[in-house]
Amino acid sequence: MNTPDRAVIYHKQAIEHLKEGKLEEAIACCNFALERQPYWPDGYKTLGLAYQKQGNFEQALIAYTNALEIKPDFAEVYGNLGSLYAEHKLWQDAVQAYDVALRLNPDLVGLYRNLAQLLIMFGKYEDAISYCQQAIAKQPDSFKAYYLLGNALSGLEKWSAAETAYQRGAELNPQCDRIHVDLGNMLAQQGNWQPAIAAYQTAIKINPKNELAYHKLGNSWFRLQEPEKAISVYKKAMEINPLTPWSHLPLGRSLLEVGKVQEAIAICFRAVELNPNSYWAYENLGDALSRNRRFSQAIPIYLQALQKVPEDRPGVSKSLYRQLGYAIREQSQADVDKASQWLSEMINHPPDHNWQKLGLTKQNPEPYLQLGEMLAKNYQFEGAIAFHKLACECQPKNAEILEKYQNICQQYQEFEEKISSLQLATQEDSTSPKPYTELGNLLSEHNRLDEAASYHRTALKLRGWDVSEQRNYRFTRDWFSSNIPTWEKNLHHLAGIPGFQALEVGSFQGMSACWLLDYILTHPTATITCIDPYFQPEFNSNIAQTNAGDRVIKIVGYSQNILNSLAADYYDLIYIDGCHLATVAFRDALLSWRLLKVGGMAIFDDYNVSEEDDQEQEAKRGINLFLEKVKDWVDIIDEGYQLFLVKTGDGFQPGELEMLLSEIDGPLQAYY
Repeated sequence: MNTPDRAVIYHKQAIEHLKEGKLEEAIACCNFALERQPYWPDGYKTLGLAYQKQGNFEQALIAYTNALEIKPDFAEVYGNLGSLYAEHKLWQDAVQAYDVALRLNPDLVGLYRNLAQLLIMFGKYEDAISYCQQAIAKQPDSFKAYYLLGNALSGLEKWSAAETAYQRGAELNPQCDRIHVDLGNMLAQQGNWQPAIAAYQTAIKINPKNELAYHKLGNSWFRLQEPEKAISVYKKAMEINPLTPWSHLPLGRSLLEVGKVQEAIAICFRAVELNPNSYWAYENLGDALSRNRRFSQAIPIYLQALQKVPEDRPGVSKSLYRQLGYAIREQSQADVDKASQWLSEMINHPPDHNWQKLGLTKQNPEPYLQLGEMLAKNYQFEGAIAFHKLACECQPKNAEILEKYQNICQQYQEFEEKISSLQLATQEDSTSPKPYTELGNLLSEHNRLDEAASYHRTALKLRGWDVSEQRNYRFTRDWFSSNIPTWEKNLHHLAGIPGFQALEVGSFQGMSACWLLDYILTHPTATITCIDPYFQPEFNSNIAQTNAGDRVIKIVGYSQNILNSLAADYYDLIYIDGCHLATVAFRDALLSWRLLKVGGMAIFDDYNVSEEDDQEQEAKRGINLFLEKVKDWVDIIDEGYQLFLVKTGDGFQPGELEMLLSEIDGPLQAYY
């Protein structure tokens, strides 16, 4: 047998070995073939593929390079190179290799999909869509092309088109569970929780071992504040993979919400082991220990959580400082000296590894000063004073530290005096709601929530909301009731209208929604849709007390995702009390405009709040920009702390509103 014939035989054997996963044998056969026919590009291509499957990047690259030196227009080798680069996260090289391969041979359909997948990773959704469409044109039954098309369209928030693509992919491959998971993710992003749940359940039906589908299903129930259902699903995910890092986190919180404190503690400890860098894992554990009144254990856990919070999550830090302050106050029975003495003992003689891991010493006062200052900013003065005392112990002769300690003590004294003054005001004039509201909000800052709720209940009754006491609403914060006279003046003519549709962006504990249900949305066919990314636990119970819960549509999610999916020209009243950043206020106003009927009313909260230090925090700036765009199609009927307007015309030309919304992706400062 001549040499070329033997080379062909060895090459065929190499291909068979590759199919069987016998990589060493495949490599040996390729080398035998290339010894007999050294300028054979197909041999180098197969050799490169064998090395690639073996995980040998360098040798695979050499083999593919040799193939291209012999045959520079070898499209399939460029395709393999793209896959090799992608496997080793050399993304740009992968894109370039795929691009060359397709220019050489546009019929390599799989490479369109590979390129689309990479471009989706980079957020280049338009380009990814183009490649998916080319793949579909060449191979109309490619379920993966439709699946990737759905991902790319979802990235552009083209929800309807994305759903169509996902559904077509699922029709082409009914056994692909991942399509249903990603469809569920897209629906969840829009706040369409029930369809999302159905999608996850379909994925589980296809593949009962799909841990991710169980986790996502659990997250859906968690966001809908259905902890019992969430618990069941998270536990199923953990049966499939006991080491799953993420299901432990919300499972611990869900167990805590249903009062299974001991089980929650065990799960939260495990969550910390599996997620050692997650502040949420430590926060959940701290809360579980506090609920069990194990404050001495909760305190170092909260301190570790604070060390792990990213700088861009100030809201998380605020919550943690309040929880830490509460734990210190309870541990010391509100005795500042006792708190300081106890903390000093824990730091000097750490009783366990949780204290040791904090890295606190008696030589460096800075961590104590920082903790003390942040606790004071969040009205947790007992802890603030205790940590400042520790700083003084580190450097007892440091006048600057002593001055800071004295300032914190002064702030605490003023805080207590403010509480006493407000309590006295309630006694001197028991008919004025204002001191009750202020006192409730101040006590809420101090994490004295039961006392706060009691004062707010009295304030609401004094403001004429008698039914609030009868229905036993529980509100621990009140930013709304001072606006009731303005609402009564501007909304009274809307009471009792059949089929009246209201929309609220930002609901918190449901105070404004409850008032609307009690006084405006009184007809049995009137409804309110409430949007909030994180409804407070009190929301559900408060709405239930209205006896109109069946007329409340609760949508969990962010306004920018939800408002786009709601029906146009549908709502008679829209109340916008979401994020108060100027950029977000402008966007919420634009998104809400198409939803509001001509003749409908919109209310904007915090219109006259000034933030001199950071104007981007002013909702008014975003609202005013919106008013410039619609000034010819609105009547302003009230302008104060809140802005009330009536829509008198549609205004925008086709496509104009969409263009304005697309520009918000850049900094809002460009508009000013």
